[in-house]
Amino acid sequence: SYREKVKLGVASGEDTFIKLLENSRAYKSEKEKIADVMLMISASYNSTGHSIAWILYELAKQPHIIESYRNEIKGMTDVHEWANTDCLRRIVREGLRLHALFPHVAREVGRDIHGKHDKVRDFIIPKGMMVKIHTDAIHRSPEYYDNPDVYDPSRWINPSKEAMDAFMPFSLGRRNCVGQSLANAEIHMAVAKLAAEY
Repeated sequence: SYREKVKLGVASGEDTFIKLLENSRAYKSEKEKIADVMLMISASYNSTGHSIAWILYELAKQPHIIESYRNEIKGMTDVHEWANTDCLRRIVREGLRLHALFPHVAREVGRDIHGKHDKVRDFIIPKGMMVKIHTDAIHRSPEYYDNPDVYDPSRWINPSKEAMDAFMPFSLGRRNCVGQSLANAEIHMAVAKLAAEY
């Protein structure tokens, strides 16, 4: 075990995830480090549980979706197989789209951005300005999704490039959610098991 390795001197108590973040030189500032640590702590239990609850709520309202999922996993005996079905991936993706983990994300602009819009005159977003990206509004925009307020996992069977590009439940880019792989695994496993057996 890890504790035995520490006692033997093979592993160090300094090898914990928080210590690795604390000692990392990949961050430009302490503020960035603290933000990641806080994100990991809050994302660990708040957002994953939030997502699972909303997905199960949507499935409870539409039992035909659960039946479709159960038909797809017939003959499979392992929850890991269940969690990796296309049907379950669509169920989870649609839940994350409709019930965003973070309804908005704030970012500091790293350079001046010059833009044009048909309804607005030329504009500049100056370097250093804080901007909010409203993922909830994007996820529910009819510009990217038909009937955007309806829970419909089938929209992910052959999604458009625009729908895929607009999907950002964990944010995008360099500052996206560091825990998204763990969160996705937890959500898929929990929903797979509960939808299959209850």
